Amino acid sequence: MKRILSFIALAGLMVFSTAANAQDAFYPGFQWGVKGGVGYTVGGTSNFGKYISPAAGINLGYQFTPVFTLRADIAGWQGKGAFLGNFWSMDYAHLAADAVFDIGNMVRFKSDRVVNPYFFAGIGAHMRFNNKADNSSPSVTIPYDNYYWDGTKLSYVGRLGVGVNFRVSDQLGVFVEVADNATDDHFNSKKGEVFDQQITGMVGLKFTFGQARKARAATAAKAEAERVAAERAAAERAEAERIAAERAAAAKAEAERVAAERVAAERAEAERIAAERAAAEAAEKAAIYSKEGALDAASEAVKDENNDIFFTSEKYNVAASEQAKIEGLVEKLNANPDAKVVICAFADKATGTSGYNMALSEKRAASVARTLEAKGIDKSRIITHWFGDTVQVHEVSRKNRVCVMICR
Repeated sequence: MKRILSFIALAGLMVFSTAANAQDAFYPGFQWGVKGGVGYTVGGTSNFGKYISPAAGINLGYQFTPVFTLRADIAGWQGKGAFLGNFWSMDYAHLAADAVFDIGNMVRFKSDRVVNPYFFAGIGAHMRFNNKADNSSPSVTIPYDNYYWDGTKLSYVGRLGVGVNFRVSDQLGVFVEVADNATDDHFNSKKGEVFDQQITGMVGLKFTFGQARKARAATAAKAEAERVAAERAAAERAEAERIAAERAAAAKAEAERVAAERVAAERAEAERIAAERAAAEAAEKAAIYSKEGALDAASEAVKDENNDIFFTSEKYNVAASEQAKIEGLVEKLNANPDAKVVICAFADKATGTSGYNMALSEKRAASVARTLEAKGIDKSRIITHWFGDTVQVHEVSRKNRVCVMICR
């Protein structure tokens, strides 16, 4: 009996050491089973068959962890006894609390494992009755110092056993188990050394309830949680896409606004520059059209002799040799309808008087103007200035007998 109690204590420690290894997929719940089979009363004869008797039982338990189940076992039926070739029977029943340990789940929990070996240990109350070992029976003779009893007797029972459960479904299993049920030495009415033993081998059906329901509820809860999470993720993704689209649209609108402002600014700047250039050109033209401006422009234009119409001494008619230059100027004016020509006329200081030279330069300017008009240039596009010999635009004296043409 001490060994049984030590075994139960050791098993209890194993429960706590393995409970922490339970997996998330495990769900605790109630179990019950019904079983039937045969029993064998350990006796003092070699006639094994004579000690075989029927056995049956039921149990109700609760599985706390993948490894540990605590169950109430109600079992019994019939035991056998014999002395000097005479055999008798007695009935019995016990109520025991068993600690059951799943061997497979000690290594790793697997909810759909088909073959699940286990062992168990228990202790409880044992009741025996209907003892047939009666001294008054002529067929049975037992020693006078035997442990004969009659009526109903109670004592302890200690149990050790092993079994295998074959999983059929989440709710049903088929199991086979063998148990050694030990009680006091009075069970078979024969005095022995330690205690009497009734070994049973039974086959049964195990039903679970609560565990499958919890598993289905957990699966449904998980599916619902996944659905909610998926909806939340989809909503968050849609919201993120909406925000991203709004940001992209805002960024595009801002970029377009900035680009439009930049284009407008560039256009305004270009218009300003163009206006300034036009104003500068207009001012330049206006300056050129004036006598002082024309003189400055002539001082530069005279460097290109294509702009110079030369005259002989004291003459103002355009010579045939200078007609090509006139033609060139006409082409420019025709190509640029808005352009005007400024004619600056000069005289050679080395010849004639100042008054004479002033009049001569005026005639020379008028002569070039008439030639242009004759070639189709409107007189409104011709401006004439004359300077006599007050200004000498060439270093060589004879080249100052000239009209300088400025096309603007």
